[in-house]
Formats: sequence, C-alpha cells, structure tokens
Amino acid sequence: GHHAARERIAGFCYLNNIAVTVERALQEVKRVAILDIDVHHGDGTESIMMDREGVQFISIHQAPLYPGSGLTSKSNCHNFPLPPGTGEMEYLPVLERALKMTMDFKPDILAISAGFDTFKECPIAQFRLDVGTYRRIGRLIADTNLPRFAALEGGYADEMPEVVESFLTGYGE
Repeated sequence: GHHAARERIAGFCYLNNIAVTVERALQEVKRVAILDIDVHHGDGTESIMMDREGVQFISIHQAPLYPGSGLTSKSNCHNFPLPPGTGEMEYLPVLERALKMTMDFKPDILAISAGFDTFKECPIAQFRLDVGTYRRIGRLIADTNLPRFAALEGGYADEMPEVVESFLTGYGE
C-alpha cells in the first residue's frame, strides 16, 4: 500500500503496489498520473515518485492524521490536506481541481490509490463522506475518459461493501 517506501514498511503496508505498477506501466507509456484518495497521505508513494520524470502524484487526505506528512506540494507531487470533518461539499471541489491538474498533465494512464477510509463511519479517521459520494467520486474519475485502474488502500467500516460498490458503479459509468 501507499505507506510503503523503497526501504521501509509502514502503516500496514509492505509493498507499494501502485508504485510497482506505475514503474511497470512506464515501460510501455510516457506519462502516468497517480491520484490517491485514501484519507491518509500516501507518503510512501510520494517518496518513491518524487522528481520521477513522467509521473504526477496527487494526494487528497486528512491533516492532521497519520503519517503527518503531505502538508505541502513539491515538484511533481501535489498535496491537498483537508481538515477533520470534511464532507462532500468540501471534498468534491478539491477532487475536481485535482482531476483538472491531472488532465493538464496529459497522462497516458490514471492510477487510483482507492482508499475508502474517508467514509463517515470509518473508525480511524474523521472525514464525513456518505455512500452516495463514492459514486460521484467514481463518476468524476470516469469522466476523464483516461485509461485507468484502481488499487485498494484503506477502508475499515462495516459498510465497506456498499461504499466500494458505489465507487465502482460511478467508476464504470
């Protein structure tokens, strides 16, 4: 997952599947954008992809919260820290801004670190997104019309099947 770096494991993450997949994709394409929508900053992905040619990394996450990073943007890594209590009205405009940045980057592929711990019932974070919000998130991503894939990151509420289904419904539209 997205907390694993080149030389360390962290936050229940042993292998950074997004970074490995993006490195492999770059053997076939020139530009890959990574959008991390987990409630935690993707510090491992950022450390691996920092200054990496042909890669854009964007993380929308809660701050303050573990791992305590992602408060500023640097180079090809763009961070959108949002406060506890963030709901759909605050979240979706930031996602739209991030997706505009992605489109301006003109990637060949969009990789999504799909965390669902932004859900309002998640016991380890304080975002307030509803089940229906995930369909809108998936739809906004689908509207890019970019070739894309998603890899699961966090999500710890009992309603995860409904949340993921909502996201996939929008993502596949």
